[in-house]
Amino acid sequence: MKLENYSTIKVLFLEELLIGTSSSDLSKILGYKFDKFRRWISNDSIFKTQDFYKLCEVLKLDLSHALDLFKCHLIQNDKEINLFKHLTDYNSIESTKELSEYLNAHPSVVKRYSKNEVDPNIEVIFKMMDYKAHHLPLFFKRLFHSKISHPIFRSWILENTHAPLVETSMPISAMIEAIISLERFQSVKENHEEFFSELLGVDKKDVEAVLLRMFNTGLIKKENGVISIVNNTTNLDGLTLQDVIPFIIHLNQKMIQVLEKRRDPNYQLPWTHGTMAYRVFPSSVESAQKINTILLKANSEILKTLESDLNPKTEARAILLQSFGITN
Repeated sequence: MKLENYSTIKVLFLEELLIGTSSSDLSKILGYKFDKFRRWISNDSIFKTQDFYKLCEVLKLDLSHALDLFKCHLIQNDKEINLFKHLTDYNSIESTKELSEYLNAHPSVVKRYSKNEVDPNIEVIFKMMDYKAHHLPLFFKRLFHSKISHPIFRSWILENTHAPLVETSMPISAMIEAIISLERFQSVKENHEEFFSELLGVDKKDVEAVLLRMFNTGLIKKENGVISIVNNTTNLDGLTLQDVIPFIIHLNQKMIQVLEKRRDPNYQLPWTHGTMAYRVFPSSVESAQKINTILLKANSEILKTLESDLNPKTEARAILLQSFGITN
């Protein structure tokens, strides 16, 4: 999405706040003697990040809950964090060059944002939030607690968040998406349900139910008997833990099934066998936080590797990165 489109999203966000009131009234509530709100909408005045903070505070939008999606607390050690810098770190963008290319901005501008010398336009922040799939619409969904009235704004949010919600409520859908990208699937022209059922070890009726939901929500399409997908990598980073729990449980159960097969001394490991790391340890709060950061960065690096991989796909795989307490 181009930066200009984030200006449209900004306008949709502001228009959502106008429902049931007027721009002049909102401007007065914000402490302005002129219609500042209308100037933001018409792009006659720049809507900065600090303006966004003030608007959320005055109108009691749940900014804290929304920013938690990015593992972000606006105030740390009694100081307001640099949200631009935090989002840069969260997205594991390691170089000014990569960041400037993503934002289509001069490196010197990016450096000023990072050093907190310049307050970014909210469009810049929105694009940083949109670096990972689904994050920006999920941010707005949290900000308003899913109570969106503006028809276009609501439609955009629903359209861009239904995929991860389907995937986590029906984990088989994510596995089917991965299988569709495999070379061996390209030769399958019929009996797709049987193919998925046999490959995943899942009842055919369950596969049929999941496929129906995937077709209805647009996760997959079928033209001339050929099934295609929109995404081939599941990314549920922006969902709440409650949303993701069914997905995590299903993947762990799948892992247990794989491990049970390996109990057989005659079991032959596939040539692309996985890697496992396991450890139980006493931990301080500080080391636990550092470990969480390492896992998040590893997840981002894995995603970059997958998105840049242009080689033929031969196997559907799953990754579980987990650190959790065992005494509570």
